[in-house]
Amino acid sequence: MRLLLSALLALSSATAFAQESPPSCPVADGTTKTEDLQALPTPVAHSLQRHVPNLSPPGSLFNGGDVLLPGQSMPGRRLIAAFHRDNRWVIAYEAAGVGFHDVVVAYDLSPDGKTSTIAFKSQTLPASLCSTVERALTANGPIDRFW
Repeated sequence: MRLLLSALLALSSATAFAQESPPSCPVADGTTKTEDLQALPTPVAHSLQRHVPNLSPPGSLFNGGDVLLPGQSMPGRRLIAAFHRDNRWVIAYEAAGVGFHDVVVAYDLSPDGKTSTIAFKSQTLPASLCSTVERALTANGPIDRFW
């Protein structure tokens, strides 16, 4: 019983932490921002869906911890925003796990708009999210392996 109560407390605190609003990054000149996954170009949306299935929309509930109870199906990832400058699309999302963090991934869209390539990917903490997004809008690499 004590173990179950501990698990419930851990889950509720992690979910509560994850429900806090992520930082709202300013949008630089020449950059657009959206919180709508439907606004992403098809190749970017397909790659994101393949790597991050069940990405929940901004503001929705999601499991920000590393504990899932039987029957629980709350997504473990939540979109913060997508940024677009020239052919670069930068997606920022919250990720659950042992250490709650944000992930920033940049895609370069081909000139014909039919393919995309991952150009940058990094994990970050909420305090450095906006600087990581700004770096992702221009940098190539690094690309870490964790989604």
